[in-house]
Amino acid sequence: MRKRCLIIGLGQIGMGYDYNNDNDILTHAHAISSHPSFELVGGVDPSENRITLFAKKYRKPAYGTITSALRAAKADIIVVATPANTHFEIAKIILDNATPEAILCEKPLANNIGDAKAIVNMCKSADTTLYTNFIRRSEPGAIAIRENFFNQRVDTQFKGSFWYSKGLYNNGSHFINLSAFWLGQFKNSQLLQIDDIKKADPEPDFLINFERGSVVFQSLKDKNFSYYAAEFFCKSGRFLYEDGGKEIRLHLLEDSLSDTKSKKLKSEYELIPNDMKCYQWHVYDQIHRHYSGKKCNISMGEDALETAYAIDEIIRQF
Repeated sequence: MRKRCLIIGLGQIGMGYDYNNDNDILTHAHAISSHPSFELVGGVDPSENRITLFAKKYRKPAYGTITSALRAAKADIIVVATPANTHFEIAKIILDNATPEAILCEKPLANNIGDAKAIVNMCKSADTTLYTNFIRRSEPGAIAIRENFFNQRVDTQFKGSFWYSKGLYNNGSHFINLSAFWLGQFKNSQLLQIDDIKKADPEPDFLINFERGSVVFQSLKDKNFSYYAAEFFCKSGRFLYEDGGKEIRLHLLEDSLSDTKSKKLKSEYELIPNDMKCYQWHVYDQIHRHYSGKKCNISMGEDALETAYAIDEIIRQF
């Protein structure tokens, strides 16, 4: 039986990114409608224009308020696709008025640690599974790197660097969470530089130590420049995570026939396949795997809370 899904928030990630593009699957509405294990039963948004657009494309009802949607839709999974500062309030409204099997909350879980903890605790008390939409944990390329680069080098420590733009909460959180997916639990952090501590979404440079290595995160500090990339090294090679994961290149060390201890990276590299053009579909496929009792990589409430703790520790160093 397909799981019934209601989307709260019909903005870009809810519906907009691929509204006029049937080839890519970048939004909740398109992903739910495309996956055989889920059924889209409605949407919620205060904008009459978005309600009209949603009904026109997806042929499903949309509502102006959350409570009216909860009464009518009877959803198994409720998607919270709204700004982070609304997540706590919306989660409370949902759990005060319904008993969904699961909530899929946009990243980051909240824009402060108190709200993040409260959302996790509310869902636990309600016996509602909490997923968080850190999309890259579910994307095949990122999973392949974890299995074929990190997991194959069990006794190795890694060093990496990430470039990010457009905010610590909005985008930096993606790559903190992804680094934890690859390197294990967050241990501690060190603030390196911050230019403007008064920004609503600041853009610091910082170092994070994880269980299996350390990563330096650097912001481009340019609101008009969107760029996300990483480089990781260990004693057996490196990989490059370019253009937000749209290109992943693995370089291993060449075999040395001499006695010298100096080794070089092979001139050729392996391209790791990815499917960033359909990243949102893979999130729902991972939810399906979780429901089916299979191994899955989706971001759960607990690891999203760990990301929130990491961000909070960085912020407290300002």
